[in-house]
Amino acid sequence: MPDNGIFGVTINLLKEVLDARASRQLIINSNIANAETPGYKAKDLKFRSLLNDNLNSHKAISLKATNKKHITDGNNKSLIETKIETSNKKPLIEGSSNNVNIDREMTKLAENGIMYNALAQITAKKFSFLKEVIRESGVR
Repeated sequence: MPDNGIFGVTINLLKEVLDARASRQLIINSNIANAETPGYKAKDLKFRSLLNDNLNSHKAISLKATNKKHITDGNNKSLIETKIETSNKKPLIEGSSNNVNIDREMTKLAENGIMYNALAQITAKKFSFLKEVIRESGVR
């Protein structure tokens, strides 16, 4: 089993899911902004099933570098993969070429925000736990 250091797999996974949630928020915002743009098709960021596949595969976990100055372990494979999908749903308004449903997008926006905040709280708790372990060990 690979050594994941003090942060383990959890922190890396939380970081990537938070990044994916932030990207999804931008896509949903774009859908809302283009709700009245003729010909615009709603998009969404899919990552849940890919995340489950990666968690169940028991593959070695590596660091992801998003900047050339980041330190890597030589394997830049991400814990999760994201995929932007364009909706093929029919437009709500007959004769319109835009298929953005503002109610659906607002629901997705709220759900994504709640999930992001929950993940941020979990991440903060994880760091708080690590800080407590370090403080109790006497290492400064």
